[in-house]
Amino acid sequence: MISFNQVSLIYPQAQKTIFNELTFSVPEGELLLIMGQTGSGKSSLLKLINGLVP
Repeated sequence: MISFNQVSLIYPQAQKTIFNELTFSVPEGELLLIMGQTGSGKSSLLKLINGLVP
C-alpha cells in the first residue's frame, strides 16, 4: 500500500511549492497512473514514492 497524508514538497532553490498537503492512498494490488503536463510534479511524486527525496 502507498499512503501519503498531508505531504508537502517545496524546492527551496526554486522557491516553488510542488505539493501542498497532498493526501492519497493506493491499496495493495491496485495500479496508479500518474500523468500531467510538463512541470506538474510527476517525477517529484515518483521520487517521493520511492524514498528518493528526504
